Amino acid sequence: MGKNTFFQLIIGGLIGIIAYQIYENSQILNALAIILLGTLLFYSFRSKIVAWTSIKLLQQPHIMALIGIGLGFTYISYNGFSFWPSTFFSVGTALIGFAIGIVIYGLWNLR
Repeated sequence: MGKNTFFQLIIGGLIGIIAYQIYENSQILNALAIILLGTLLFYSFRSKIVAWTSIKLLQQPHIMALIGIGLGFTYISYNGFSFWPSTFFSVGTALIGFAIGIVIYGLWNLR
């Protein structure tokens, strides 16, 4: 088993544990959404080269909005809210993530 496979197993296990905790606190639909959002994270760490390329994408506002969706949805779902309130909250955190992405993009490209 290579190093990448071990790292992917750890990420996949953490996503599964988080989804199960959300399933216990909220609904099955929230847990499925967390698994879907977690697979995007899992996909971005499939190799070292792709992982470093994914880190460079953090300067893009739409990528930061997607991260905001994931973090906001996970947080509010863990607190026991159902799917639609979690979705509405994650839209708000996506806007905050988009704004942070604009700031990072502006600072990254200073010349």
